[in-house]
Amino acid sequence: MTSKLTLILPDLPGGSLVGTTVRNRKLIVVFRSPIGPLPTGLELEVGIYVVQVEAPDGRYFEAAFEVEEGAPSTEVVLEEVLSQTKFSHSPAPSRQSVGEAAPQVEAHHPVIVLADPAPPAYSLSLVTIDSDGTVKDSQTLSDRLPGVVEIERGAASRFVRISRFGQPDLFIAAPTSEEEGVKVKVKSIAPLALDLKLEGDRANLLFHYIANGRVDQLSDLVAEVWPRLETIADLGAERLKEFSELVSKNWSAAQDLFDGARSNPLTQAIFDRLPKLATLFGFERQAVGVRKLAREFGPQIQAVVKARHIKPVTATIAGYVFLLVGPPPGNESKRSSYGDTIDLLAELAFGQSPWLVDQLCIRAEALARRGQHEKALSLFLKVPDRGVPMFSMGLRFTLDRLKGYRTSARTGKLDPSFVARIEPALERLERLALGADFDQPLLTFLSIVPQDSPIPPAERESPMETY
Repeated sequence: MTSKLTLILPDLPGGSLVGTTVRNRKLIVVFRSPIGPLPTGLELEVGIYVVQVEAPDGRYFEAAFEVEEGAPSTEVVLEEVLSQTKFSHSPAPSRQSVGEAAPQVEAHHPVIVLADPAPPAYSLSLVTIDSDGTVKDSQTLSDRLPGVVEIERGAASRFVRISRFGQPDLFIAAPTSEEEGVKVKVKSIAPLALDLKLEGDRANLLFHYIANGRVDQLSDLVAEVWPRLETIADLGAERLKEFSELVSKNWSAAQDLFDGARSNPLTQAIFDRLPKLATLFGFERQAVGVRKLAREFGPQIQAVVKARHIKPVTATIAGYVFLLVGPPPGNESKRSSYGDTIDLLAELAFGQSPWLVDQLCIRAEALARRGQHEKALSLFLKVPDRGVPMFSMGLRFTLDRLKGYRTSARTGKLDPSFVARIEPALERLERLALGADFDQPLLTFLSIVPQDSPIPPAERESPMETY
């Protein structure tokens, strides 16, 4: 039985044209109206939903609701997302160390407001920032504000630089991939208010949940996905690694075959394409074994193939979601037993986007929480060589873990020789952290500290427990 949905927007005049999206608890879109009147009489099955409405003036409205069994109609009143983050021109706020427990998410909407006494000259450009603080590759985006600026897709970690007359430049991470761009909407100049919107509905909604501290919704999503991870883990790390290596080695040639497989029940699709796959992968003699593998592990192989198709920025945000909320209640013990397989799956999903440093941070933090500290340390040490994370959590995890591992190496809990490798990595990242605002979900720099500037002792020796 369905229920007719009625949406109420008390803060907008009747007849306003809005964009409306309704999703079920799995984030699947069940209704979308890009621009038009608020929908009425929409029929929904029993279940939990979230509705988002964007007004022409850039305001967002949202509500989560449940369609109950036997209810002929469901009335939902949407509320405007009002929270905004204000930047002062004082030094960046202090960081808090992260322990073994998942960090708490504070409520923020990814809208940036700079309260300026008078409207200065502004300009937007696109730059890259090295881990030593070097800013380069400037590309002018716009000097006509307010307005909307679209950052094109690209396999690069870039920042939007906001140049302000008489004040330090502001840098805001703009994560993109070859399939995902970013839209910057400058709403006003005095005070400066802008909104960064990620391309891709799921990525943007997950990011919205993180930024606004919607832990309950994130936990529900993880609870939905967790059984699939357990199914993948049942495949076993060794078999999963063998299959993923074959996919990686022959990915370009196999792309069309797997694209076709995704549009059909996977096991049958593999049976249909088995001769081509056998020839392609060079294991004609193993066709019988592959057929058995496909029949026995169809769901797991399907998950592997889907992992190769997760868009890089979306995969990164999903990784942070898992770190934030952890496994569903009652599954904590399984997190360790399935750890190797989950890490391998993460490596598979992240393997196509090495420019996103956050993916190293996510894998390393997950390993650290499972007690695999030397393996985690090896990944954390790669972060400054790879670049700068796009999300504040990535830089925060890396700094806090490296400080903890340095202390552990000094006290003999880790090999003392690690100190010589940790120190230079911390030197570079701590300098970046001096100008970072860790209250923002996207990594944001209120200033870039010059390479030759000393780091205050208090910042270098921030207290951090050993693992």
